[in-house]
Amino acid sequence: MRNAVLIGFIGVLTLVLFVSYGRCAEQTETVKIGVIFPMTGAASPTAQEITRGMEMAVWQWNEERDGIKVGGKKYKVKIIYYDDQNKPELGAQHTIRAIEVDKVVAIVGCMTSSVTLAQAQIIEKNRIPWLSLSIHPAITESGYRYAFNAHYTMRESERGVADDMVKQGIRSVGCLYVNTDYGKGKYGHLKQIYEGEYKAGVISTQSYSSGETDFYPMITGIKRDNPEGVYLISYTPEFGAILKQMEELKFKPKSIWGTSLLVPINLVKILGEKAYLVEGVRVIGLPDPKVKSSRQEDYIKAAKGRYPGEDWTRWPQTPLGYDAFWRLFLAMESEGSFAADQVCKGLRTVDWEGIRTWGRFNEKGELPIFLHAHVLHKDASMTNMGTMKIRP
Repeated sequence: MRNAVLIGFIGVLTLVLFVSYGRCAEQTETVKIGVIFPMTGAASPTAQEITRGMEMAVWQWNEERDGIKVGGKKYKVKIIYYDDQNKPELGAQHTIRAIEVDKVVAIVGCMTSSVTLAQAQIIEKNRIPWLSLSIHPAITESGYRYAFNAHYTMRESERGVADDMVKQGIRSVGCLYVNTDYGKGKYGHLKQIYEGEYKAGVISTQSYSSGETDFYPMITGIKRDNPEGVYLISYTPEFGAILKQMEELKFKPKSIWGTSLLVPINLVKILGEKAYLVEGVRVIGLPDPKVKSSRQEDYIKAAKGRYPGEDWTRWPQTPLGYDAFWRLFLAMESEGSFAADQVCKGLRTVDWEGIRTWGRFNEKGELPIFLHAHVLHKDASMTNMGTMKIRP
């Protein structure tokens, strides 16, 4: 009798535990977000730094909030990464795979212009929320309903560059740019604004193919024209090589500008004992995690939680990924849905202040955003020389 009672008790306990486990399993599920970024190649230092911000946001939502609440359930976030290698054909293939095979509910990235342009119509056709981190203006100027740009455009950034050049008293510049949609686009906008509006001159222009290592002929050509300043539209590894070769050719213009694709800590590592070459380089458009905001305390907590013991102040690109993911998760939770149209509605209605963005997306898919001017230093630190608001 006693054994029968014991067996019965164990059976009931097992059933209770099974039911309880089943309920827990039902309450916490997984939602997948696709991230299509150049995780290898010349643009990878920037991509890897931005994804730190994404990982910080995911850590915060999964660990501190127990996931995204939709329909009475909690969904833990899983990022699925796709390496586009900054190749449009790979970006297009990964976009299709993310939608059709992996069934992601949203896509974030790419960050480079050529891949972004290859993704655009695929995403619009398949009606999936898309947060681009590219600065190409076509993202918000083509009438797409499912596209949102969590960045400024190259036209806005180049206005900032031209303005800074004039403020520094530079009336003539030489430009060396990577021959991609990104490089050509930035060069074109800079020339149009600097010459057309400020009546200054881009007096020397050289370009190169991505992956180039020999910049001596291009530098020699620009040096010959003797501009007061030089604008290098290049990725971090190439930028370091160009600075070294400029020194070897004894070419030292009054001012040097770089782009927001630069990752200072990687640049300093590339330069090694020649890290002094980065001192004084000016960059317009790098995010700044040290700028005070209502979210900064949470941002620091996320950085320390996800990357304990590391120096979050040396990651200027991370706010891009952090803000984008927070906005996406808030849109999903506010609408109580992962359905594309509902998420897009949430993105246009949720008012939120992040590290470098605030407000909400407008009908074109644009956000108010900060544009910072920085001077870089040989220890990979930066000095903020001023901030302007874009689309206030």
